[in-house]
Amino acid sequence: MKSSGLRDEYRNVRLLLAYAIRYKSRLALSLVCSVIVSVLSVGSLTMLMPIVETIFQPQHRLVEAEPSADGLHALLAPFYRFVDYYAQSSPFGTLLCACVFYLLLVAIYGGFRYVHEYMSRWIGHRVILDLQRDLFSRMTVFNAAYFSRNRVGSILSYFTVDIRVIGMTVFNAFGRLMLEPCLLLVSLAYLYWIHWKLTLIYMCSFPILAWTIQYFARKNRKAARDVQSYMARIGAFLQEHFSHIRLVQGYEMYDHQKNRFWNEIIGTFRASMGMVKAKAVSSPLNEFLGLCAVCLILMLGGYFIIIREEMNGSVFVVYLAVLGTVYQPIKRIEQSIQEIQHGLAAAERVFGVFAIDEALPEHPQALIVDSFEREICFDKVSFSYDGVQPVLTDISLTVKKGELIALVGPSGAGKSTLANLIPRFYDPIEGAVLLDGRDLRTLQLSALRRLISVVPQDVLIFADTVRTNLTCGDERYSQEQVIAAAQAAYAHDFISALPHGYETTVGERGVSLSGGQCQRLALARAFLRNSPLLILDEATSSLDSESERHIKLSMQRLMQGRTTFVIAHRLSTILHADKIVVVDGGVILDIGKHQEILERCAIYRRLYQLQFLEDEQSSPATRTESAAHST
Repeated sequence: MKSSGLRDEYRNVRLLLAYAIRYKSRLALSLVCSVIVSVLSVGSLTMLMPIVETIFQPQHRLVEAEPSADGLHALLAPFYRFVDYYAQSSPFGTLLCACVFYLLLVAIYGGFRYVHEYMSRWIGHRVILDLQRDLFSRMTVFNAAYFSRNRVGSILSYFTVDIRVIGMTVFNAFGRLMLEPCLLLVSLAYLYWIHWKLTLIYMCSFPILAWTIQYFARKNRKAARDVQSYMARIGAFLQEHFSHIRLVQGYEMYDHQKNRFWNEIIGTFRASMGMVKAKAVSSPLNEFLGLCAVCLILMLGGYFIIIREEMNGSVFVVYLAVLGTVYQPIKRIEQSIQEIQHGLAAAERVFGVFAIDEALPEHPQALIVDSFEREICFDKVSFSYDGVQPVLTDISLTVKKGELIALVGPSGAGKSTLANLIPRFYDPIEGAVLLDGRDLRTLQLSALRRLISVVPQDVLIFADTVRTNLTCGDERYSQEQVIAAAQAAYAHDFISALPHGYETTVGERGVSLSGGQCQRLALARAFLRNSPLLILDEATSSLDSESERHIKLSMQRLMQGRTTFVIAHRLSTILHADKIVVVDGGVILDIGKHQEILERCAIYRRLYQLQFLEDEQSSPATRTESAAHST
C-alpha cells in the first residue's frame, strides 16, 4: 500500500514536471538567472571584508595582504589591486570604491532576480492555463453517468481551487526550489573556500534538518488532502444552495442549511489547523537546530582566531555574513516544501481525473454515417447506472424511418433513459442499439449525433446571445437560416422585440426569458440542425395557453418527415402516434396504437383515465358547474 502511494506520488510529480518542462527556454533562462543571482548575492557579501579592513585598519593597504594567507584574500586579490589603483592608497577612497562596487553588484542582482521571479511565475500561471484547458477538454467528453455521480460544485472546485493551488506549487518548485538550492550551494562553496573545516562541521547538521523537513512534509500532505476534499464539498454545497435558493427561502430551510454549511466549514477548519500545526512545529524546530549549529560555529571560529590564529577578524565577519545566507535558503526551502504538499494533494485530485476513463469508447475503425435510411432497433437492451440496480431490462423495439414513437409510463419507468441511449449519452450494458443494422458503438460518435436533435423538457439556455443559443456556436449557419428556423418555431417575433434582436445576451439559464420563449428557442435549435432523428421530451403542461398553442404547432411542424421519439407527459398529444410504447419498471409492457393498448394495457388505461379526469376538471364548463353547485 505504501509503495503504491509512492508510485502515485512520483507519477503526479512527473506529470506536473511535464507541464512545466514544455517551456524549456523560459526554464533555462530562469535557471541561469538563479545561478547568477546566487553568485551575486554571496559575492556582494565578500565586499564586507575590504570595508571592515579599511575601517579598522586605515593604515593597512589592501594589496599588502598575503594572497596565500587564506582563500578569501586570494579570491579578492584582483579586486584589491583595482581598488588600490583608483583609491591611490587613500583609506576613504578605498571605502568609497568598495561601497560603490557593493551597490553595483546589488543593482545587477536585483535585475536578474526580477527576470527569475517573472519567468517562474509565468510558468506557474501558464501551467494553470494548460491544466484548465486540458481538464476541460477531458471532462467535456465524459459520459453522462460521470456527471450524474458527481456534483457540479465538486467538479468546479477542480478548476477554481485545485488547479490554482497547483500553479502556486509550480512557482514554489521552479521558483524558490530553483533559486534557493543554487544560493545554498554557492554559499557553501564560498564558505568552503574561506574555511573548509568550519564548513564541514556546519554541514553535519544537514541530515537532521532534512529528516525533520521530510517528517513534517508527510503530515502536511495528509492534512492538505483533507482540506482539498472539504473545499470540493463546500463548493458543491454552495452551488446546490444558491441554485435552489427559492426552495430554501420558500420553505424557510435557513437553520437546516446553516447547520449543513457549518459541518462542512468546521471540517475544513480542522483540516487546515492540521496543516498549521505541521508548519508551526517544523519552522521553530528547524530554527532551533540551525541556531545550535551557528552557536557551534561561533565557538569554533573564536577558537581558530584566538588560539589557532588560522583566521583574522575580517575574514570571520565575512564567513558569518555568508553563513547567514546559508540559513535563509534552508528556511525558505523548508517552507516551500511544506507549501508544495498542498499542491501535490491538489495534483492527486486533478491528475486522478485524467487517469479515469469516463469517455464513451469509440471503435478504432468507426464508421462515418451521414444519413438514416431504414430503422432503429433496440436488440435485447439492458442498462444500469451503477451496475447493480437495473434501469432497463431486455428491451426489444424496432422503429421504422418516419415513424412517431411515444414513450409512455409512470415517473421513473425508464423512458428518458431509453431515449438517451440513441445519441449514446450512455451505452447499454447488455444488448445493442442498431442504426440501419449497425451497432451505434461502431459508428463515429460525432457523426451519429449530427443525425439527432434533442429537445429536452428542461430547456438548456447558455448565458450568451440568442444567436449562439440557436446555432450552438456553429458559425456555418447564415443569418437567413437562423431567422427561418426561429420563424418555424414561432420565436422570431419575440426575438426581434429584444433590445439587440438575435445578438441580445440572455441571462444564466435564460432567466430573462419566459418558459415558453425558452422552449421555442430549443425548438428553433432543432429546426436549424435539421436532423432526420428527433428526441422530444414534450413539456407544455406548465405553460400558458398561448405559449402552449405555439409550441404544439411548432412541434407538429418539427416532427413532419422525421423519425421522432416523444417522451409523452400529456397523452392527448400522442393519440395519433404510429406506436405507443408503454414502459414500467424498465421493461416494455405493451406496444401498439392508442386504441389497441387502451383496451389491453391496464397501466396505460389508468394513466389515460387520470389525465382525462384532470383535463375534464380543469375545463371552464366544469369549473362553472362546480362553482354553481357549491353556491
